[in-house]
Amino acid sequence: MARNVHNPQDVRDLPLFAARADFMAKPQRPSPTRAEAVAARDRGVAAAAGGAGAAFLRQAAEFIRCRLRDAGPSTAEELVDAAKASGIVPLNDRAFGPVMLKLARAGEIEKTGQFVPRRKGNMSGAQPTWRIRS
Repeated sequence: MARNVHNPQDVRDLPLFAARADFMAKPQRPSPTRAEAVAARDRGVAAAAGGAGAAFLRQAAEFIRCRLRDAGPSTAEELVDAAKASGIVPLNDRAFGPVMLKLARAGEIEKTGQFVPRRKGNMSGAQPTWRIRS
């Protein structure tokens, strides 16, 4: 019997669609729950904070507080670049993440609700601006 290429059952058997059909047949890992995602984030933050050192974390937090108080709302990229220019330089820029998270959780800083395009990050989305919480 001749193959009918217009029949969806038969099209999946064609070599062109074989990889796609195989991909669709494999069970996919379910997306993490919110609790799992937050736990994974917290593990990453703890690892970054542990590698940065207590002195860096204190200096960076104080710098971010002062910078936001003096210069007004800023993005995390601007805060990181300004901190590095002032001599507060970690081994990896990701070490600033735990500092921002700690200040936000403590209620010292907050997002303004305004977003601006990123200057770094390979065309990633917009980033929030931060301010001292009043």
